[in-house]
Amino acid sequence: ILVTFSCRVKGSGRSKDAIDFSCGTWGKAWAKMDYISEVKDDALATVNVGWEKREGVSLLSTEIELRWSGNKVLMANTLGLSVYDFIKYHTQGSEGYFYDLSETKSRGDKSKKDTAPPLTVALELYIDKASFLERKERISVPNLSTTIVPMRKRRGTQSITAVARLVSSFVRTPRVLSVDQVMVSEVSLSQANVICDSKTGEVDVSWPAETEGKIGAIGDSIFSSGKTKHVYKLTIKNELLVAKRFFNCGNGVDDVTAAENETSLISEITRLKSTAWLLQEFKDFALSKDTDFSRDILVSDAWLFRESNTIASKASGLVSNDFFGSAVWLVEPRRTRSVEKYSSTLLHPRRGDKIGITLNAFAHYVYVITKQKLVLADIQGSVVNMEGVDVIVLFDIMHHTEEKDSGVGDFGPEGIKTFADQHKCGYICHALGLNVMNEGEDDE
Repeated sequence: ILVTFSCRVKGSGRSKDAIDFSCGTWGKAWAKMDYISEVKDDALATVNVGWEKREGVSLLSTEIELRWSGNKVLMANTLGLSVYDFIKYHTQGSEGYFYDLSETKSRGDKSKKDTAPPLTVALELYIDKASFLERKERISVPNLSTTIVPMRKRRGTQSITAVARLVSSFVRTPRVLSVDQVMVSEVSLSQANVICDSKTGEVDVSWPAETEGKIGAIGDSIFSSGKTKHVYKLTIKNELLVAKRFFNCGNGVDDVTAAENETSLISEITRLKSTAWLLQEFKDFALSKDTDFSRDILVSDAWLFRESNTIASKASGLVSNDFFGSAVWLVEPRRTRSVEKYSSTLLHPRRGDKIGITLNAFAHYVYVITKQKLVLADIQGSVVNMEGVDVIVLFDIMHHTEEKDSGVGDFGPEGIKTFADQHKCGYICHALGLNVMNEGEDDE
C-alpha cells in the first residue's frame, strides 16, 4: 500500500493552517500488516532530515499529529491498527464518504461497505510549530541538542542542572528482503509457573517437574535488538509472539552464560508482573480519589519458556548438546516496533501530554507506597489496538531498588536519588495528594 505525505503547519494568530511545501512531499510502500504507528515514526524521521537543517533541532513525536489528507482528524482508536485495517476503517462504511474522495463521492453513494480499501492513500503530518519554537527557545541557551532537567536544590549550594539528551533509540527494522531472514527452527517449549500474589504483588517463579511441551517456530535471525536483549519472532499455534534473551548483562556484549540469561529473565518477568500489580493499585487509588487520568495504560503480558529440544535452537546461541534445557526465553505478544519513551534509566523528564502526566504520577505513587525503596525507570510503551481501543502497552520496565537486586539496569540508591532529584509533580500528583517534590524549581 502506497502512503503519500505532505506537511501542514498549525497557524498562529489569524493565520490559517497551511501546507508547508518547504517540507516536501513523499511516498513509501508499506506491507498491509505493518502498523500505522510505524508509518508515523517513519514520516517523522523523513521530515526531520530537512527540518533539522533549517531549524537546528528535531521535531518530536509530541509536536506532530497524523491526519488524513485535507486536514481531516483521524477516527478515534485507530493508531494501533495495521496499515490495511487503518485504511479500511476510514474508507468503508458511512465514514468512507468523508475520508475517501474517490469516484464514490461523485456518484453520491454514501455506502462503501462492499468496496476494497484503496491501495494508495494520502496522509498529512500536522506540525505544531508554536510548541516546537517554544521548546527550541527553552533549550537554546545551554545547547540546542539538550534537555535541561533541574535537580533538587540543597541548602547552601547552587542549583544543580543535569544535561542529557532524551531521544528514542528506535530505528525501523528494514522489511524482509531475503529468504535467509525468514528461516525458522522448530522448538519444544516448557512453560514456567509465574504467580503474582494479588494482595502483596510478590512474584514467584518456578519450573514444574513435568509439563506438556508447546511446539513453536522461532526465527533464526534477530527481529530487533535493544541495549541488552535480542528479540526473535516466535509462533505458537498460529499466535504471533516475540522471544527475548539477553546478550549483555553488564559484562560485555555476547558474554552472557545460559545461567546468567535465565537469572536475568526471571528478574525481568518479576519486574513486569510487579509493575502490572502496582499499576492496578495506582488506578484503583486514582479512581477512589475521583481523579482524571489516562486509564488506557497496561503492562505487557509475558511468559517464561525453556527449550526442551535435544539441541538448542540457533537463535539461542547455544549450540552444544551440553546445554540441553538451558535455553530460556521471555515471551511476549508481538506488536508494533514503534516505541514511545517516557523516561530513561537515569532521566525522569516531565511531559505535557495526558499519558505522560499519568505515568509521571504513577512513578511518584510507586516511590511513595514503597517508602522510597523502589523507583520505576526506562518507562516505555507502544500503541496497541485492543478490541477497538488504542492503549499504551508498557514493557522492558526497569526498577531501581534499595538493595540493587532487581536485575539488569538497577542502579540502587543512586537510581532512587536521581528520581528524587528530578521528579516534577503534575496535576495528577496534586490531585492524588502525593507529597510535592522539587516545588518551585521551574525549568529555565
